[in-house]
Amino acid sequence: MLINGHILIDCGPTVLDVMKRYNVASAGITDILLTHTHSDHLHEASILKIANSRDAALGPLKFWGDPEALKKVPDSDRIEKRPVGVAQSFNIEGLAITGLESNHLVDGSKEKCLIYLIEGVTRSVLYATDGAWLLTSTWNHLRKKRLDAIIWDATCGEGEGDPRIFSHNDLTMIRHMNASLLKGKILKPDAKIILTHIARKLHPAHEVLEQRLLPEGLIPAYDGMSVVLK
Repeated sequence: MLINGHILIDCGPTVLDVMKRYNVASAGITDILLTHTHSDHLHEASILKIANSRDAALGPLKFWGDPEALKKVPDSDRIEKRPVGVAQSFNIEGLAITGLESNHLVDGSKEKCLIYLIEGVTRSVLYATDGAWLLTSTWNHLRKKRLDAIIWDATCGEGEGDPRIFSHNDLTMIRHMNASLLKGKILKPDAKIILTHIARKLHPAHEVLEQRLLPEGLIPAYDGMSVVLK
């Protein structure tokens, strides 16, 4: 996900190919927000290529993440590692960004997986992938917020009995959380509900998914999708 053209969330092995396909210059990336260190979200070679493509006069690429997770980010004088404490906000060019703990796990690591609350002057978005049910601490933090959009992990589709629900959402879980967020007036009635991290083998084809979900206000994401919050 790319925010305002220059803030990248996660940097996996395919990110440079996707950026090239959609005419996004890697040299324009100023900041990367890391959710966790699974290999589809953190790829050393891609990070270094983005960092090294930047004009040195603009300063290093800023890389944000859980302190333990940052140990897996390559060391370079072109990368400035910035630790993110849970529920502590930081600013990137007018956006207040808060890392909140995710219901997700990286085996063998002490890191806390993160989702991100992104707040502008008039609009707020929760980027909530990877992860399953919101943790109580995260829910309590959000109770004071009003969200214009939420981007959910939607890995598991409609299937029952899938053990991945302990670290990823299925659609029933998303519906329950949406209802609670709406009832608590955290999620605005006209908020955009976008689904991402969609496992292709656990969902029907995209056009079928749209036919099923758009009528209930769930928007399946697709490569190259652009969202503007007005």
